[in-house]
Parts: sequence; C-alpha cells; structure tokens
Amino acid sequence: MSRRASPEALARQLLAATGYLDTYRSRPRLDLPSLLEHYDLEWYRRPFDDLSGALLRVGGVYRVVTNARHRLARQRFTAAHEFKHYLTDRHLSPGFACRRYVDNRLEREANVFARDLLMPAEVLGWLWGQGYHAPEQIGRALGVSAQAVDIRMAELEIGPEKALWG
Repeated sequence: MSRRASPEALARQLLAATGYLDTYRSRPRLDLPSLLEHYDLEWYRRPFDDLSGALLRVGGVYRVVTNARHRLARQRFTAAHEFKHYLTDRHLSPGFACRRYVDNRLEREANVFARDLLMPAEVLGWLWGQGYHAPEQIGRALGVSAQAVDIRMAELEIGPEKALWG
C-alpha cells in the first residue's frame, strides 16, 4: 500500500487485497476487526468525554482506541479512520487523537478512507439493487450509521430518482 495513494485508492487497494470485493455479496459488512488484526493493530474500546478515538503506540504496539460511549456503528467508522492514520501517517506522530470537530487535511483524508472502506460505491449500488433502499437498512448491513449512509448515497447520487444502480 502506497502512502501517496489517495484515500479512495488506498481503501480500494485494501478491499481488493483482502478479497472483500469478490465476496461482499455473501457478506456485505467488512470484517474490520480481522482487518485490523491482520495489521497487528489492537482495537480497544474505552469511555471518553471529548474524544472519538485515537491511534496510540504503546510499547511498540499500535492500538486503535474508540469511544465506548458511542454506538458501535460510529466506533467502526472511527476505527477505520484511525486505521488510515496507521497506514499512512504514523511516521508523523507517535499518536493521533481524534476529536469530533477537528478539521485538517489528515483528518479529512482519514474520513474519506473510512467512508470508502466501509461503504464502497459498488457495494452500496449492489445493496440498492437488492432492495435495500432505506439508509437504516443499508447501515445495518454494513455496520455503519444511517446518517453516514445517507451522506454517502447523496454523494454517489443513489436514490429512487437516480436509478443508476441495480
């Protein structure tokens, strides 16, 4: 995986390398815990007041930590976001802490990566073609929030009036 690849390309490379793009029809939800484990990343859930998640290096081992007070769908997105920091940004800092309203290039790229990793365009299109039309339905299938699905569907112009998919 190239550190210089766009977040979209990086997510696509990972999905292809893991075989997900060949198997999503039988299991649409990406097995994120196994993917993190493959990269020797440990995933911890801890309650925080003002933190969504973090990437930390502890004793030579990287850990993704998500806020246990958040819903699992949000934690999955945060974990995927932190995974992007691990893949491409860990040389910049011994750790990253992600707060809800921080907006800079690295954070935006990590969000795009998480979006494309957990909600690839072809998977959303396939689910739409299978009759999954409500963001809540698609969110349950993919393990992400209905709000994230709604935003992604709008970006991809998937919807009843857009009949581009399926």
